[in-house]
Amino acid sequence: MKPANHQRGVALLVSLILLLLLTIIAITAATTSTLQQRMASNAQEANTAFQAAESGLAVWLNNFETESATPSGWQSAGAEAQYQVSTTVVGNCLGGSLAVGAGFVFVCHHVSSESRTSTDADNAARSRHRMGYLTRTGQ
Repeated sequence: MKPANHQRGVALLVSLILLLLLTIIAITAATTSTLQQRMASNAQEANTAFQAAESGLAVWLNNFETESATPSGWQSAGAEAQYQVSTTVVGNCLGGSLAVGAGFVFVCHHVSSESRTSTDADNAARSRHRMGYLTRTGQ
């Protein structure tokens, strides 16, 4: 006959295995949560850089149409981003007039706007947008 208080420790073994499984699940959930938070932060910075580059193109276009100078170098686009705009005048891009008898000259501009988030210059999100702009001069 077996004594009544003799136990084999199966309950202890099962509870330790369940505790180990719960610990692994908790660590996996915490790691996944941290990764998703980083991904969301990177997406937000990329969007901020995109909007800053678009802002640079809009500033150039506004300054060009009002015949004022476009600022050079890095400009602030709010508290979180900077942009800089550069332009190249290609010249007479259509080869002369499109209308008979009209002395128009069409001039092409290649505009490039580069932006970065200013949180960390080395790891900043960056964006570059290019735009072509056509002007007509003459009669």
